[in-house]
Amino acid sequence: MYNILLIEDDTALNKAISVYFKKEKFHVLSCFSGQEALDTFSQNNSDLIILDINLPDLSGFDLIEQIKIMNLNIPILILSACDLDSDILHGFNLGAEDYVTKPFTPLELLARVNSQLRRYRRFMERLEDKN
Repeated sequence: MYNILLIEDDTALNKAISVYFKKEKFHVLSCFSGQEALDTFSQNNSDLIILDINLPDLSGFDLIEQIKIMNLNIPILILSACDLDSDILHGFNLGAEDYVTKPFTPLELLARVNSQLRRYRRFMERLEDKN
């Protein structure tokens, strides 16, 4: 079972994503602000992060920078209504592995999460083989 850290301040959307992924056998830790996400991330093992850019206390971009300092290899998928090329490129330049714009379909989000988790698992296996 994979652990997903979901950072989305829209309560209804957070709950809907969480319920969907739990039905797909994921363990979901839901956060509604950047600071809550940082606290949760530092205290729990996450395999992947789904995060919104527009959060009430921290920008999702700032959050990516802080998370990547703690764990450079954690896959981050941005889920945002910000659909400008500059926002998307900025997210990738900060280290996000994927960017999904709202509105989205749950099936596409699930497919992208599974794709990132496969890459992450292979990467971690290779890292362990080298040690």
